[in-house]
Amino acid sequence: MNLQTQWIIGFIDGKGSFNVSIKNGNKVGLSLCNNDNNINDIITEFSVLENYENLKVLYALKKKFGCGTIKQNQDNLYLYSIKNNKHLYEKVIPFFEKHKLKTIKRIDFEKFRYIVISVHNNSFNGEEINSENFKDLKKYIIDWFYKN
Repeated sequence: MNLQTQWIIGFIDGKGSFNVSIKNGNKVGLSLCNNDNNINDIITEFSVLENYENLKVLYALKKKFGCGTIKQNQDNLYLYSIKNNKHLYEKVIPFFEKHKLKTIKRIDFEKFRYIVISVHNNSFNGEEINSENFKDLKKYIIDWFYKN
């Protein structure tokens, strides 16, 4: 199955998801309470959930991006997911920079993009990430999450 670029954009606008979470010990969530976090505790993920009947679309997306995993999520649902920050930075971000999303999801992508680039470059607002500005990065992530 060969997916056309504009079809992918429409499909992701409808079914795609850009997610960010922060590991807090053995848990994953969003909290400003844990001050022991570092840049490696930020989890970035691009994902698409689809039913079995359309599983071939997920495999076509995986082929298009050249990375990611497909796992059965529950019952008849399957999740295509890319969590590797390097793959997100090198493959997903450039694709959606070149081919713009058309819906409000574009705003989520821009915020997601900023976080992926920050993690990749180990910098936030132009400065190397340290314990002080890591709190600011966490706040940025939490503000984005709760304003949706």
